[in-house]
Amino acid sequence: MNIGEWPTRWAARYPEETWIRYGDLSLSKGEFNARINRLAHAFQEMGVKKGVRFAALMANSNAFLEVLLALNKLGGIMVPLNFRLAPPELGYILNDSEPLGLMYSPEFAESAEALRGEVPSMKQFIRELEGGSSQDPLFEEWIAGKPEEEPVPDQEVTLDDIQFIMYTSGTTGKPKGAAILHGNTQWNAINSINMYAFDSSDTSIACAPLFHIGGLAVSAFPALYVGSKIVIQRFFNPVETLKLIEQEKVSFMFGIPVMFLLMTQVPEFESTDYSSVRFFIAGGAPCPRPLIEKWLEHGITFNQGYGMT
Repeated sequence: MNIGEWPTRWAARYPEETWIRYGDLSLSKGEFNARINRLAHAFQEMGVKKGVRFAALMANSNAFLEVLLALNKLGGIMVPLNFRLAPPELGYILNDSEPLGLMYSPEFAESAEALRGEVPSMKQFIRELEGGSSQDPLFEEWIAGKPEEEPVPDQEVTLDDIQFIMYTSGTTGKPKGAAILHGNTQWNAINSINMYAFDSSDTSIACAPLFHIGGLAVSAFPALYVGSKIVIQRFFNPVETLKLIEQEKVSFMFGIPVMFLLMTQVPEFESTDYSSVRFFIAGGAPCPRPLIEKWLEHGITFNQGYGMT
């Protein structure tokens, strides 16, 4: 068993059920898994196998999760990068983790270009969307025509294997690469759904950065495990988040307190329909009592969590 099998199993059971909503894109469980498989085959052609690292300098998107889950199926290890870091900081992380390649979003093309030639292990750059260097393949073109059947890894991938390496903030020194096992993620998801009592009928919104452990482990992984619909917001915007909560009938959301504060400071805060929301999950910093009380006035409770990369 490994995390890459989650989409395989959900696709087999409910292939037509909507799983991912991202802008105008809607992917069923079957479509999402097929895309992951195509990417996994492309990774295999690149040389990805168990233990090989691959980095992502990406905004939130369906592609971010596809990269992670395709690597998971093969035993590859994702290295998600904080896109707020400067190229020298990114270079340190990349030279420390030694990934085979890098996928980057066009918003961070300048940083990707600055890293070219600075990391000996990185043999391949992939563009998520238009933008960046034309010498780098476009993601959709790169996976086009690849097989949709399940990839066969070179070795068995289990819960005891490393799933991704997420770097700490490096507050008192150089960032440290925290090696997160497939088992860490699975048990975190199980504990989350037991604590919060949600299931496949719920809807999560992923608006916190997925390169951060909170955004990934709270917004995405539990929903992927239990089959909940995931609404992905590329970058957090309080007005857009409120709009999506109402339109997509979001039932839970993770954010840091400042995100919830910004949502209360726009006119749409008072007019949004929150009837679908069961709770918010706050982490990353203490949540001020006045902010909690302001949301309580709209019938929304907070679950406050503490966790570390």
